[in-house]
Parts: sequence; structure tokens; C-alpha cells
Amino acid sequence: MVFDCAKGNRYPTAAMKKPDDVTVLNLRNMSKDLVGKLKAAAALQHKSLTAYVGDLLQDHVQDLEKKGLLPKGK
Repeated sequence: MVFDCAKGNRYPTAAMKKPDDVTVLNLRNMSKDLVGKLKAAAALQHKSLTAYVGDLLQDHVQDLEKKGLLPKGK
């Protein structure tokens, strides 16, 4: 079993690669205060920072799609 620290996912050792439908997103120049608050918020929900921020972004995109501001995804 391999643990991907960036995603918090476990993959079978035989696979040794991440799923094809994921990519890396680097956020730079974020204030330490904001990152600390996001980490605390993620911990309150028993999620990794990656999962928490990903859920926030997914919810935001879904809201924009519902409002017709973005085309609906797959």
C-alpha cells in the first residue's frame, strides 16, 4: 500500500500511480493566518486540508453552474 501525502489517498503497491482523473494544484502567496484557519476548519470536519479545500471549490463551482454562470460539467 502506498500513501500519497498530497492527496491523503492510499493506492495498492502494484498500481504505484495516482488515478488519471486528478492533477496537482499549487496555491502560492496564501497568508499563514488563512492557511492556519483552513487547517483548523478541515480538522473540525475530520478532513485533510486537500479534501476540505477541494470540497469548498467543488461546492463553489456547483453554485456557479446552478446560477448559469458556468456551463454544467459532466
